[in-house]
Amino acid sequence: MNNRIHAPSELQECAVPPFKEFAIGLAMRSGMILMRNFHDASKTTARKKSRHELVCESDGEVHEYIQYKVHEQYPNHNFISEEGKQEDKGSRYTWVVDPLDGTLNYTIGNPFFTTSITVLDNDEPIIGVVYAPFMGEMFVAERGRSARLNERNILVSTQSKLSNSVLSLSYFPRDRKSRLRFMKLGARLEDHARSIRHLGCTSLELAYIACGRLEGQIISPPIRAWDIAAGMLLVQVAGGTITNFSGKPWRGLHEGFVASNGKVHKQILRVLK
Repeated sequence: MNNRIHAPSELQECAVPPFKEFAIGLAMRSGMILMRNFHDASKTTARKKSRHELVCESDGEVHEYIQYKVHEQYPNHNFISEEGKQEDKGSRYTWVVDPLDGTLNYTIGNPFFTTSITVLDNDEPIIGVVYAPFMGEMFVAERGRSARLNERNILVSTQSKLSNSVLSLSYFPRDRKSRLRFMKLGARLEDHARSIRHLGCTSLELAYIACGRLEGQIISPPIRAWDIAAGMLLVQVAGGTITNFSGKPWRGLHEGFVASNGKVHKQILRVLK
């Protein structure tokens, strides 16, 4: 699955299995765990998971909670989480989970962190939930239906000029090549856009495109499914556009992509050339 996840090919009205309310409940409870632990140093102290990645106790606690609940409710479904091994049971349905996106933000008391949950049907996202508990904001997307923030429909920004647009960059800051490449790209974009942001929480930045707070985001590989699956669905259902850096359909985690409101998409791509 890791390299087969792809953007929904069709967004027309479709029959979506009744996973939405369950996923929302998981995200809400996960957010409660994160906020309960937010001022507990033993739960928020960062440690290195690998050379370039951090983890804290809350990551594992939320992972275990979601994994247990999904196994209990849907024992035959596949399950992928940032904090656990991939479980492939041969089901058409896969749960893709980031228990805590924005771990560094969380460990330093920054509010930009989320729990992200996606349900895939044969590698295509059909349900996406991004919950930002500090702000109390629940973003939910259903393929072919609606994108919502706290039960209100959301749409991408109507801004059509790159010069008036706020963009975000998402890259791997501890990878020297990725960092240098995007420092140069960021400098070029600063010359054309209103402003550039880097919030350190990819799922939330994609959700912000879906609700019109950002006009676009440029995401560089390496990309992990749990970082982008729910947010990608939010952007598309809310009326946005996703392509690779050449403007062609995005084909998987091996390549970076541009997400936008669609109206400034070609202008962003021209800067990337």
